[in-house]
Amino acid sequence: MHGFFCINKTSGPTSHDVVYQVRRAVGRGVKVGHAGTLDPFARGVLVVGVGGACRLVDLIMGQPKRYQTVVRLGAVSDTDDRTGRVEPGPAAPTPTLEDIHRVLPSLVGDIRQVPPNHSAVFVQGRRAYKIARGGGELNLPPRTVRVDRLDLLAYEWPDLHLDVSCGRGTYIRSLARDIGAALGVGGYCLELTRSAVGDFTLDSAVEAAALNPSRDLISARRAVAHLPAVTLRGDDLPHLMLGRRVTVTPEQWSAPPESKTSAPPAHADSPRDDIAILSPRGLVLALGYLATDGRVQPTKVLVDVRTWSE
Repeated sequence: MHGFFCINKTSGPTSHDVVYQVRRAVGRGVKVGHAGTLDPFARGVLVVGVGGACRLVDLIMGQPKRYQTVVRLGAVSDTDDRTGRVEPGPAAPTPTLEDIHRVLPSLVGDIRQVPPNHSAVFVQGRRAYKIARGGGELNLPPRTVRVDRLDLLAYEWPDLHLDVSCGRGTYIRSLARDIGAALGVGGYCLELTRSAVGDFTLDSAVEAAALNPSRDLISARRAVAHLPAVTLRGDDLPHLMLGRRVTVTPEQWSAPPESKTSAPPAHADSPRDDIAILSPRGLVLALGYLATDGRVQPTKVLVDVRTWSE
C-alpha cells in the first residue's frame, strides 16, 4: 500500500487519533502518518500517507491550504480558540463593517505572526503547549508566514466569518487573535474547517470511520503532480535501489500539467528533491534531481525495489 487518504476529520479527535484509525483500517505492518496537524476542535481535510508515500508528506505540507473560520470578537482566549479560558476583551466600540475592511488587508501577504502558546512549536526541545499547560512562561518569537487571501464571508457582531488561503506554518488561531487585537476588541477562533490542502479537498474526503482502503487510496502521484517526472526503464530499478545515478533520454521526461515546456529541468549543483522518479507503469518510486553530468540522482527512495512489484 503506497499513497494517501483524504480524511474528513471531525471536531473532537486529535490528528493522532485519526492516524490510529487509519492504521487499524490498513492493517499491521503498514507505515501511516499525517501531512499537517489539525487542532482537535477543528474539522476538515487531514491528508494521511501510507507506506512509502509517508516520505512525501513534506511535499503535501508545503502546498497551499484553505480554511473557513469564525472569529468571535469581543473576547480573548488563552489558547486563541474556544477550548481555552475565555475572558472579555478590551472595552472598545463595536467594530463597524468599514473597520473590518480596513483591518483585513493588513494581514494579507507575507506577515509576521506569533504562534499560539498552545501550539506544537518546539521551545528548547519541548512543545510549547506542554510548557503552557504546566504553567510555564512563554515568549514565542514572531515568524514570517504567507496569507494569500483573507475574504470576508459575513459579519454580524460578535462573529466574523472568513475564508482564508495561506501557506505552510500559518496559524488561523493567531490570525483570529491578531484581527481582534487590530480592531481593539480582542478575538479568538470559534470555528475552524480546513477545506483544502493543495488538490486534496473536502468534497472528496471521507470520514475515518467509513474508510475503505482499497476504494479510497489516492495515488502518490497527487503529491508530485507539480514536479517534472522521469520514467525509468525496468533495468534501471536496481541502480535506483542502490542510490546510483541513472542515464535517461529526452523521451523519458514528462512535464507537470501547468508547464509550458517539456524540457528536462535545469542541472543542479546540489541535491534537491525536485524530480519525481516513476516506475514503467507510472508509480512514484523516488525523488531526485538532475545532476550536472545530465544523469538523474535519486535522493529519497520510497519503496524497496528488491521486494516491490507493480
